[in-house]
Formats: sequence, structure tokens, C-alpha cells
Amino acid sequence: MLQLGPRSLNHPGASDMDDTSFTRGPWAVSKQKARRVTAGGIIICNAVLRNKGGPKHKTELKDEHEAEANAALIAAAPELFAACQAAEDFCAAEPGDPAYSIYRQLHLALAKARGEA
Repeated sequence: MLQLGPRSLNHPGASDMDDTSFTRGPWAVSKQKARRVTAGGIIICNAVLRNKGGPKHKTELKDEHEAEANAALIAAAPELFAACQAAEDFCAAEPGDPAYSIYRQLHLALAKARGEA
């Protein structure tokens, strides 16, 4: 049976990532370095694609646009996490329910983001 949960992005009692240990958002792609993701001046990561040639070729980028797209996806992580939490609660379902496969995907993705998978 599909159950509606209390947590949503607009709900005043929403978790807003209270159960995580990662740096709070918002995260943004740096205006100075298009592949750097920051949060309030803290560097979260540098999205760099390395050549398959190994450690000797560390500075060679495979595809600059792909690295910038990775940085944009990483910068969206806190908002995506919160949206997934809200969606997981909204569509809490049991095996056999039509929404169960979506619920399971959300549950596994959130577990991976929390380092539990």
C-alpha cells in the first residue's frame, strides 16, 4: 500500500539533511575554476577526468566539458539528496505496490549517499 510521509521540501518539519555528515549546501561550481565545487568558500572537490595512461599523465584531461558537467552534477548533490529524501517519504511503499521499484531506488541511492551501501 502506498503511504504518504511527512517529509517534503516545503514541509516545515522537513529533515533538510539533518541525518548526514557531509558539508551542508548550497554547493556551487566556482566562477573562477569551472571544475571546482565549493560551499561557502570550502572546496568540496575538483572534478577532473584523468587520462587512462595512469599516474604519469595526471594533468591530461580526457574531456573538459565532461569534467564541467560532472562538477555541475556534484554541486547539485545536496538539493538532489533532499529531494530524494522527500520523494522516499512521499512514496513509501511495500513489495507489490506499483511505486515500490521507485521507492527501492530512492532508498538504495540515499543509503549510498550516506555511505551505508
